[in-house]
Amino acid sequence: MRLLVTRPQPDADRFAAALAGIGVDALVAPLMFIDLDRTIDPDLSGCTALAFTSANGARAFAQLSNIRDLPVYTVGSGSARAATELGFFLAGTGAGTVESLAAVLSGAEKTGARIYHAAGADIAGDLAALLEAEGIACRRQVLYKAQIPDILPEKISLALSAGDVDGAVFFSPRSAGTFVRLVTNAGQASACAGLDLYSLSPAVTEAACGTIAWRRVREARTPMQEALINTIRAEVPAGNAG
Repeated sequence: MRLLVTRPQPDADRFAAALAGIGVDALVAPLMFIDLDRTIDPDLSGCTALAFTSANGARAFAQLSNIRDLPVYTVGSGSARAATELGFFLAGTGAGTVESLAAVLSGAEKTGARIYHAAGADIAGDLAALLEAEGIACRRQVLYKAQIPDILPEKISLALSAGDVDGAVFFSPRSAGTFVRLVTNAGQASACAGLDLYSLSPAVTEAACGTIAWRRVREARTPMQEALINTIRAEVPAGNAG
C-alpha cells in the first residue's frame, strides 16, 4: 500500500515515518512550502499566553523569538508535539479544531487575559473572535505564508500516470483544494477514480471531493493525526502492517 503525502516539510517526512510504522509506504511530494517573514519581531506586549493553531506556527514563532516562559496552548497533538520539542511550556491542547482550542483557553485563562496567536497568512477559523466573545483579548500576528506551486509537481504527475499510488492523504482544506485544482489543470483528475482518499476532517473531505471522484473516501473520526493513522491502519492489507 502506497499513499501520496503532500504536507509541507518537516511534517511530510514525519508522517511518512508514522505510515512506515503501520506497513504503509509514502510518496512524499509537498504541495506547500513555508515562507517565514524574518522581518517580524513578535509583539508580545501585555500577552499572558501563546496560542499555536499549527505546528508551523510554533516553528515560525520559535525562529523569530526567544521567549519560552509564557504558557502555550495548541490546537492539537501535532502542534503540541512541535511546541514541546521547541522548548515551550505546554499548558493545554485542543482536540484538533480552533473551536476546541478556544474552549481550552477560555477555561484556563481569566477574563481580561491577552493571548498572542502566531498565525499564517491563511487561517481556518477565527480564534480571536471566539476568544473575544468570552472576554479574552487575542492578538493575531501573521508570521509566515504557505507558498503553493502553479502546476502539478512532476513527481505526482508521473505517479498518477503510472498508477504508482493507492491513495492520497490530506490534512487541510487548502492542501486538498490545491491538489484538486492542480490535478484538474493537468488533465489527470480521472486518475483519482482509482485512488482512496484519506481525510482529516469533513472540511478536508469537502475540499477534496469538490470536482473529482475518488474510489473510496475514508475520514478520521476526529481531526487528529492519530485518528487518521488509525483510519489508514484499518485499510492496510493483512500481513502488511508493522
